[in-house]
Amino acid sequence: MKFLYRPVKPWKVNQRFGADQVCFKVHSNGEKEYRGKRTEEDCREKFGSGWKSLYRRMDGHNGLDLRAPKWTPCYAAQNGRVLEVSTDVNEGLGVVLKHTVTGKNGPPTYWKTRYWHFIAVSPYIKEGKFVKTGDLLGYCDSTGRSTGDHLHFDLKQLDKEGKILNYDNGYFGAVNPTKYLYPDYAIDVNKLNKLLEEQKDLIGDFLSDLEALEQQMDPLGSATREYNEQLEHWGELLDAGLISNTAFQRAVELLTAAYREEVESIEEANAALQDREDLDDHHAGHGGRAARCDRIARGCLAGGPGVRTISPGRHSSSGAWMSSRRPLRPWASRSQIWRSTSRSYGAPPCRRALRPLLTSWPAVQVTSRDSCSSWAASRSAVPRS
Repeated sequence: MKFLYRPVKPWKVNQRFGADQVCFKVHSNGEKEYRGKRTEEDCREKFGSGWKSLYRRMDGHNGLDLRAPKWTPCYAAQNGRVLEVSTDVNEGLGVVLKHTVTGKNGPPTYWKTRYWHFIAVSPYIKEGKFVKTGDLLGYCDSTGRSTGDHLHFDLKQLDKEGKILNYDNGYFGAVNPTKYLYPDYAIDVNKLNKLLEEQKDLIGDFLSDLEALEQQMDPLGSATREYNEQLEHWGELLDAGLISNTAFQRAVELLTAAYREEVESIEEANAALQDREDLDDHHAGHGGRAARCDRIARGCLAGGPGVRTISPGRHSSSGAWMSSRRPLRPWASRSQIWRSTSRSYGAPPCRRALRPLLTSWPAVQVTSRDSCSSWAASRSAVPRS
């Protein structure tokens, strides 16, 4: 079962787990000397007094020594809580984390990872604080009993109370971390998680916009879904015994009334929209002829050939247009003007052209059918602007 990520980058193991003992001696000038791979007894017998075993009372190295030049950042190998931030004579400055690992099957397991030989710990790392995979713990160095700049990384399994399991295994309960490590780096996982969180927010915003767009495109379907969700919610409350049957029935009545009202408003809006679309289609189908009639009407009002303007409401009761010198009846209506006009000339282009004149005064007088027809034909031949 793998659950850890590599705490330093790049990954280079200087000393593996379970490596043989190493003898060392500290000289008067403070320099350390290392020789051979012996047990503690062999170190004294072979090299004399002052020589000690680097791994006293252990069968070998109880972790991984990873190459890490001074000030190399070290990151948390897994989500966990800070158990300890301390300085030790042997380990130097370090951080200890506790992890709870939940597998697919079975109860959770508890682990402890240790990171030693730091030169500095991140100011955000405090005892009891929760950290995520890839959070900065500190910077590597060679503090404590160390042969050079590196990171000591080890792993121990705990019970539910936090006690170390298999403490007498020859490594004080430490196990080989290699079989629990993914090939990925903790810092890369941290960056990926942050990116996924950002993408999650973007996806959430997109889904919200999509839901709003869906409500605009299909308001009836959205209203029906919301109605069903509310009914299901109140049904769950009734099943849980949180509300009475009377309260449930009252809620259903209110929801149903609101739903019917919303459906009616949606249907009215859809009907109005359909009428408008039908009207737009009708205008689009007759757009060319209407534009032509408008141009002819504008020409009539401007006084085209065979046409002269008269005052509003002045026409002959016999149906024929008269000269402007003779006063016409002032009480003639526009519909009467239209009927007399249609009997007078009967030219289709001019008849259509005069339709806008029922709402645009002054009216026009057409002196002859031929002149109106010829003028309308000449006007229709003019290129459209």
